[in-house]
Amino acid sequence: MRIGVLRTQVPFVTGGAERHGANLVHALNQRGHEACEITLPFKWYPGEVLADHIMAAKLIDVSEVEAVPVDLTIGLKFPAYLANHPNRMFWVLHQHRQAYDQWELGTSDLLDDPQGEALRALIHEEDRAAFASSSHPIYANSGNVAGRLQKHLDVAAQPLYHPPPNAENLRSGSYSDYLFVPGRINPSKRLELTLQALAHAPGTRLVIAGTAENPAYQDQLIQLAAELGVAPV
Repeated sequence: MRIGVLRTQVPFVTGGAERHGANLVHALNQRGHEACEITLPFKWYPGEVLADHIMAAKLIDVSEVEAVPVDLTIGLKFPAYLANHPNRMFWVLHQHRQAYDQWELGTSDLLDDPQGEALRALIHEEDRAAFASSSHPIYANSGNVAGRLQKHLDVAAQPLYHPPPNAENLRSGSYSDYLFVPGRINPSKRLELTLQALAHAPGTRLVIAGTAENPAYQDQLIQLAAELGVAPV
């Protein structure tokens, strides 16, 4: 089959979602399919730009390329998975969480937008329509993501966990006296919660590995660590 893997692209940002998409394409190609990533740039602010990007994704037709049909698309992230194709599957990594759990938590930037309520309703509507258009089961990359789909949209999704890069080289080892936290150093990852927890575990060290996409946030973490009396590496 000729398969397009639909993924949102935030320029200059790379992380688990990007590796997930690349690994999926590699696995499909290894099994005899012809697969590639189809990425759509995404900017979610201000609100009118978010609405434009939703519409742009819906207007993109990925049903064929150079008169050769694309047999299937696998949508990973909003709004890329809204792209137009008659045979859509979903393996949901992320909805636009600002319209879902972050709205409920009071941390969504949509709460500060005059059109926030309307944008949230639009996102819910587009997600429902996209998932309803698929004749395949809906998959989610974790039980947590599947839970959000069920809670907010009443959409049943099956958790399907994917192996990390170089999974064949991973093995169990002995425990040590530190916590290892790999990933992007970004406010959305809420690393301050890890620091606050560490303050209640004297003698435990924290090793953070990742790129500081937001240097100001990294400085805040360093200041918080000093105030809590912990020393992340």
